[in-house]
Amino acid sequence: MIYRILLLLLTTTAFTTGDPVHISMSIRCSPTNSVYCGVLYVYEVDYGASHDVIKKEEFCVDPALYKKDFNWDYSGGDASPQYEITYQLSHNCTSKGVYRCINPEPVDVWVFGEQKVHFDLNAYENGTLSACLPMY
Repeated sequence: MIYRILLLLLTTTAFTTGDPVHISMSIRCSPTNSVYCGVLYVYEVDYGASHDVIKKEEFCVDPALYKKDFNWDYSGGDASPQYEITYQLSHNCTSKGVYRCINPEPVDVWVFGEQKVHFDLNAYENGTLSACLPMY
């Protein structure tokens, strides 16, 4: 009986908390020679009403390299053994300065143990031809 209780406690804890996921992202805009701007959302996909936004960045930078590193420690939990991490980038890194939207499929990350995810992107002329819809 005591083993069943311990097993239940361990299982419940495993599905309600997770270890940190360290996320880094590199966004490049080449071969353009002008300033470009963007709105970036990094989030954990929830299949329901809303997603868990990890980070929102609005930026305008020179074309050399835009790189943002950050860490995320998910303290909630969604009864899933893995996180689904992705991003949405609305940017004007194009030859004519028009906005495009990039929203790739999520990366599955195991919730047990410290994990790392890296997104590396050359945004130039990439994405669908329109700005992304706001997350919220």
